[in-house]
Amino acid sequence: VSGVYRHRVTAIYEIRYTGGVLHATGDHSVFIRRHGGIATTAVRDLKPGDVLVSLPYKARQEFVAGQRTSHHVRAHRFAEVSQTLAVAPGLDDVRTAYDFAIAQRGAQSQAAIATAIGVSQATVGHWQRGIHRPRELAAMSWAHGLPEHVSVTPALMKVLGFYTAEGRATDYYLQFVFGAHETPLHEECMALMRDIFCLEPSLEETPDHTLRITYHSAPLGAFFVRQCGTGSHAKHVPDMLWDLPTDYFLAYLEGEALGDGYTTRDGKLSVSSVSQRLIRELTWLCAMHGIGVGVRHGAQLGGRMIKQTPLPDGEYWNLIIGKTAHPFQR
Repeated sequence: VSGVYRHRVTAIYEIRYTGGVLHATGDHSVFIRRHGGIATTAVRDLKPGDVLVSLPYKARQEFVAGQRTSHHVRAHRFAEVSQTLAVAPGLDDVRTAYDFAIAQRGAQSQAAIATAIGVSQATVGHWQRGIHRPRELAAMSWAHGLPEHVSVTPALMKVLGFYTAEGRATDYYLQFVFGAHETPLHEECMALMRDIFCLEPSLEETPDHTLRITYHSAPLGAFFVRQCGTGSHAKHVPDMLWDLPTDYFLAYLEGEALGDGYTTRDGKLSVSSVSQRLIRELTWLCAMHGIGVGVRHGAQLGGRMIKQTPLPDGEYWNLIIGKTAHPFQR
């Protein structure tokens, strides 16, 4: 920002809508729904009952005599993508620096090498004498075949959805925790991880009837944290999902819903989370992909016992997709 321009006004308008409240000057333009389309309107010209534009938007098609008026849903248009993700970002730069330090041994002073690659002279000395390797290379060397790059595919999005719902990561491992009875989810999660990351897990069934699927790989845990965060209250959608086509988003949403959601008796898809950010992002993404949703905020009374520990009071958010818009209803 190189500068801020201000001008004096005599009135500030307040716009109340389902997402909250907006404050704007009278000459600020907003988009509202009009008959058969969308129009820009100055805030001062808004009238009670005007509806701010939102996606998805169901619009009328051209009228054809003798036929019922047809409609189509307007949503965001996504471009097709083809990309890969580094499992350990910066690994190539570290490897280049390490290889340079080894190759220049005896040709340049350790001080000159350190200046060229941006590390300390002591680090260069340790590398050249074989005392240790860069931490990133050492971590990948015991990652048991973990690939350095993975393709961005719907399969990757689905396993990220599983993680968002049922995963956690530490400095030492990545873990999925499912109910012991959810055998199809166990098998699908492990198959996806095997295909994408070339790893096999260790399994532990606990006395409280859960199955822990654990991958003892620090780089893998860090990869999932970068994509979706960690901790129930801090989970979020992967940043790249905002630019990916519908089949990628639906794969992620299905993984999340299989872990933290269910289909109600009347055919609605219900997904709940204690992460307000996650539900808010899913709401926006559903709208961008033409799926209408509703959101409900609820309070959870404390006192319920989990592993002999009473839960505190809390709150949660519930994403609801109606029966006719349910994307996974068979």
